[in-house]
Amino acid sequence: MQNTFLEFSSGPSVSLTIDGAAQSLSSPGVPASTYPAGVIPEYGLNQGVAINLVAGQHTIQITAAVPLTSYVPINIPVPVPLIQPVTFRLAWSRLGDTIAAAVAAARSANVAVVFADDNGVANTEIVNSLAPNQDALVEAVANANPNTVVVLSTGDPVLMPWLSSVKAVLEMWYPGQEGGTSTAKLLLGLANPGGRLPITWPASGDQTPFAGHPERINGNGTDVPFSEGLYMGYRWYDQQNITPLFPFGYGLSYTHFDYSGLKIRPDSDGLEVSFQVENTGSVQGSEVPQVYVGAPANPPPSVQFAVQKLVGFQPVELDPGEGEQVSIHVSKRELSYWSTPAQSWVLPTGERKISVGASSRDLRLHGIRSIGEQVIAPSSGSGQRNTPRSVLHIRAATVRRAIPVQNAPLVHPRPSRSRRK
Repeated sequence: MQNTFLEFSSGPSVSLTIDGAAQSLSSPGVPASTYPAGVIPEYGLNQGVAINLVAGQHTIQITAAVPLTSYVPINIPVPVPLIQPVTFRLAWSRLGDTIAAAVAAARSANVAVVFADDNGVANTEIVNSLAPNQDALVEAVANANPNTVVVLSTGDPVLMPWLSSVKAVLEMWYPGQEGGTSTAKLLLGLANPGGRLPITWPASGDQTPFAGHPERINGNGTDVPFSEGLYMGYRWYDQQNITPLFPFGYGLSYTHFDYSGLKIRPDSDGLEVSFQVENTGSVQGSEVPQVYVGAPANPPPSVQFAVQKLVGFQPVELDPGEGEQVSIHVSKRELSYWSTPAQSWVLPTGERKISVGASSRDLRLHGIRSIGEQVIAPSSGSGQRNTPRSVLHIRAATVRRAIPVQNAPLVHPRPSRSRRK
C-alpha cells in the first residue's frame, strides 16, 4: 500500500490513526462528483489522507463519534436529525501506480504538462496547498522530464515546493467552461498571456500579515480586527521589506516590453502621468503598466502611509516593434489621506515619488513631484466641513530604468480576487 489514499464517508465525525499516529484529514477526500449517486450520504462527511506505507502490516484505526439525535455537518450550519442506521464506507487507491504511469509517459515526451488544482482541499493553513498528493506528482514528473510545465486551477496562492524544478507555471484560476480551449491556446502559443497577479504570492505563511495573528483571519469572537492597519497585500510586503515568491501585478508574456519617456504634469484634479511602452519582442502581446505613488517625504504625525500604493493601470496590446503613449490620471484623492479629526480628505504637502512599471517590484521609471503649501478654506458658518486644497508644483523628474526582477516561471491569463492577500 505504498503511496495510498484512504477515503471514507459517514454521517458522524470521524478520526483516523495509523500505527498509533493521528492523521490530518482533508475534506472532501475525493470530489463527490467522482462517485455514483447515493454513495456519499446527503449530509455526510467525505474525508481522506494521502499516506506512504512501507511494506508489511499496519494498524489503521478509525473512530466515529455517533451523536444520539442530531449533528451539525460541515456543509450546512444547522443541526441535521440523525437517521439510523449510520452508514460507513472505506475506500483506498494506490497513488503510486498512477504516479509511476505519469513518470513513464513524461520520460518519453519532449514536454510534460501537469494539471493540478486545489479541488476538495480543506486548507486550514495560512497559504493553501494543492489537492492531496499533487505536489508529489509534479515533483516526480519534473524529475523525469526537465521540460515540465504546470497548469494550476486554484482560487488563491498555493505553496509550490517544486517550483525550481519546472520550466513554467500557468495559473488559470477557475477559468469556466471554456477553460480547456483557453489553456490549449496559451500553451501552444496561439494566445499570449496578458493577466497580472491581483494578489501577492507568498513563499510561505510566515511572510503574510496573518502569521502569528489568527485574529486577523477568524476574528476574536465579536469582530475581525484589522490590526495591521492599511498594510495589507503588497503594502505589507513593502512595509516589512519582504521579498515574496511573486509580487503584486506580476505576470510573464511571450514577448518583452520597454518603458521610457516619463512625464508628470499637474492638472485641476491631481496629476497626469504619461510614458511610452514598446513591444521589443517578436510576437504580439499585452502589457499592464502600473503607476504607484510613494508616501510623503515628511508625513504628518500619527498618519499611516503605505511605502507605495497603486493609483492606476492601463492594459495595452502591441504588435512587435509597436509603441504606445500611455496616460494615467492620478486624482488628488489618490494623493490624500483621510483625517478622522477633520472628517475630510487631506492632501499632504511635500515631495512624492511617482513610479511606473510592470509590477509592484519591477518599477522601471521614477519621478519626484512636489505638492505645494496646503490651503484650508475658512468655515463659511453654514455647517459645511472645511475642504482641504493644495497646489501641485512640478520639479524636474528623475527618470531611470530599473533593473527588472528575475523572470520567475509564472504567467497569468486572467486575474481573480482574494480578500486581504
